[in-house]
Amino acid sequence: MPPKKGLKRKRLTKATTVEPGSTEEPSSTVEPSPTVEPSTTTTVEPGSTEEPSPTAIEGEQQVPETLSPVLEESDKNEEENSKKNEEEESGEEESEEEEKEEEKEEEGNEEGEESSDDDGSRSLGGESPSDENDNEEDEIAPENQPENAMEIDEETIAIPPLSMYFPPSKYVKKIKLSTRCYIHEVLTTFDELEPPMSKSERAFFENHPSFQHVFHMPRDPNHRLMGMWMLLLRTVRIDRKKEVWFVVNGVPIRYGVSEHALISGFNCKNYALDYKNVGSMEFKKKHFKNVHVKREDVRKKLIEMVPKGERSKDRLRMMVLYFLTSIIVAPIKTGEKAPQVDEFCLKAVNDLTFCRNFQWGRYFFEYLLDTISHTMNHFNGVVTDNEKYIWPVPGFCLPIELLAFEAIPLLREKFIEDIAGADERCPRMCKVKFKKNHLKGIPLDNINHELGTTQVIDCIVSPRIEEHALMRAITEEEHDVDMADPVVESWLKRHKEGRLIRFEELYQQDLQARGIIAGPEIAGGEDIPAARGIIAGPKIAGGEDIPAVDGQELPSLAAVVGMIQDMQVEMTDQLNEILVMISSLDDTVISLDERVKSLETFREAQKAEKRKDQEEKDGDPKDTTQGEDGDPQVTKMTTRSKRQLG
Repeated sequence: MPPKKGLKRKRLTKATTVEPGSTEEPSSTVEPSPTVEPSTTTTVEPGSTEEPSPTAIEGEQQVPETLSPVLEESDKNEEENSKKNEEEESGEEESEEEEKEEEKEEEGNEEGEESSDDDGSRSLGGESPSDENDNEEDEIAPENQPENAMEIDEETIAIPPLSMYFPPSKYVKKIKLSTRCYIHEVLTTFDELEPPMSKSERAFFENHPSFQHVFHMPRDPNHRLMGMWMLLLRTVRIDRKKEVWFVVNGVPIRYGVSEHALISGFNCKNYALDYKNVGSMEFKKKHFKNVHVKREDVRKKLIEMVPKGERSKDRLRMMVLYFLTSIIVAPIKTGEKAPQVDEFCLKAVNDLTFCRNFQWGRYFFEYLLDTISHTMNHFNGVVTDNEKYIWPVPGFCLPIELLAFEAIPLLREKFIEDIAGADERCPRMCKVKFKKNHLKGIPLDNINHELGTTQVIDCIVSPRIEEHALMRAITEEEHDVDMADPVVESWLKRHKEGRLIRFEELYQQDLQARGIIAGPEIAGGEDIPAARGIIAGPKIAGGEDIPAVDGQELPSLAAVVGMIQDMQVEMTDQLNEILVMISSLDDTVISLDERVKSLETFREAQKAEKRKDQEEKDGDPKDTTQGEDGDPQVTKMTTRSKRQLG
């Protein structure tokens, strides 16, 4: 009987026997005889090194009858040996378990000792040099242990910004901003075209992978630009050219192509190498000759055009040109001083297929970066108190307009609301809108007041689960490497480690600039404002070392309390609405009950009238005769044809 598979090598060496003179290699199974295999009917000649096969092969010598008693005795010996082996194995297992318990008691609470050598010797049947070498390979070398520990505990230190474009004293300076993004005007013009947009023209925009999102947005003629201005006042000087960083309440916020794509939903993949050579000026020469083409000229020409035959494609090209030059890359100046529309757009509209597949998201993202750079250089850290001065913001600025409210949950909760029934596949600008108020915009004072002392801010706005498919479709790994910047790289590395980024000095300066007095640092305290927007409560000592969860920063106790209070107010409002609905339902039920009763009365009256008519009809002697059994019978009419037949 072969031993069980789970037995250890030490017991197998005891149970295995090999007689002297045999050349057969010892195996892991119990064999009572070196020459005869009990489970087979073949024979093995003495001195042969060949293992017997489990079945008799035709042509080989069969076992003589004289050996049958020997085989029977060997079978009996095998059964006895197997029983003994099982008893020995069970006894050894119990003894080994006792030895393990004794060894554990002897080791006690010694730290750092490895017990793999003892366990390995017991499991393999004894200690050997090879076993010891294997155990040594599994252990961590002592000289490497400190280095590994440093790698695990190593923490990237976020380098504070070297300088800011504006000093903290300018954080409350107001200015009038005027956007050059004419979304409402473009959509209204399209709706009022005569003749109206054809099916092919409408399908081009509604099925465009990027342009369609503009048609899904809520139509609001007013922009709320103060959130963007609040960020611009806190712009950091960095060496990188493909992103912008702001520091709000001591927390950096990034505006890169990833955030831009997530909010806008436009194609932000890398350019093709020869994209600047695509298209031609044929369309421009055909409709504008060699004159200077302004945005207003494009709109005027579009309204005058009447699509006829192939010219319908020309009107579609004019619509695309008007869309691009009024929303995507609208010029800063207007009127007589307005510059010519973007030359690349003039060339691109000649090829509508190229216009459909081009990376317009990246194109107007770079346009916005140039606008921000121009704004910083223009003000040069100085903002006057003259609120009559208007600073224009050209291009499709909605992504950066919404950035502050996407990165700061407190501002989002106060000023933004979700659009019910919005498509989950759409970007964020299609799924949210600003809450209505009695003003056209949001004053900077209101934003600063609601900002308060919160540091629950997302350094990098990350996509949600349902947004990953959209991001894969419109973004990819960057081809060009941005400028090296050790400051920004330290922020990104620390954020990747899941740690918060806090700059205490900038945080205090931000609070002081807005007239907020910060409280003392208390070990283990919570960031609880004593008076919201006026006095900041005690700050957590070492709070900047609190790790984030999946890169998302944890809210403070004050934020949690505020959210709970807002939830209570919202629940109360909803409960009142439910009560009003219930009372209106009661009135509806009463009116329905009255209608049902009137219908039942009418039905009964109809039934009574029908019965009366039937009774009158049944009681007419002309129509019925009395049968033998007394039941009325219908009188059969005898026709002339029947009389003739009868």
